[in-house]
Amino acid sequence: MTAPIIPQSSAASSHGLVLYYENNIIGGVNSFTPNQNRQVTELYEFGNVSGVAPVGRAAGMPFDLAPGNISGNTIEFRRWDLFNSPFERAAPGLAIGDLGRQTAPAQSMRLIIHAPNPRDSIVRTYHNLWQTNRSRTLEAGGDRTVNVGGTFAYLYSEDELLAS
Repeated sequence: MTAPIIPQSSAASSHGLVLYYENNIIGGVNSFTPNQNRQVTELYEFGNVSGVAPVGRAAGMPFDLAPGNISGNTIEFRRWDLFNSPFERAAPGLAIGDLGRQTAPAQSMRLIIHAPNPRDSIVRTYHNLWQTNRSRTLEAGGDRTVNVGGTFAYLYSEDELLAS
């Protein structure tokens, strides 16, 4: 039995999300999900000692919210392997084969969000990234597709308008 012939595809992707990993283009992404969490604690009044609680909302009722620390800074993305090189070659330095091979954080990952009006386009840069998850989905229920994804924990992010 001979191996099936896999057709070469000339499919392309054109949309408003372009991802760079340490100044190497990863390509257009079909899914990008940033996450961030913060615990918020209710503050309660015992009697109306402080005079802060609204009238009629005294003992045992919350009168304010106190924000806690920000945590859970992660980004998730998915990319179709339709580009010139597979994901791992497009983003040198990423863990290939085993997440344990990433021995230092990546300095930056930039997402360019193209808006219909170029003056409204945004560049969001994530700093000090550790890869926490990697996935590859192979499907052959019709056209053969390869979808690659990953999750990164990051320290902080910053936004800037894309120069037109």
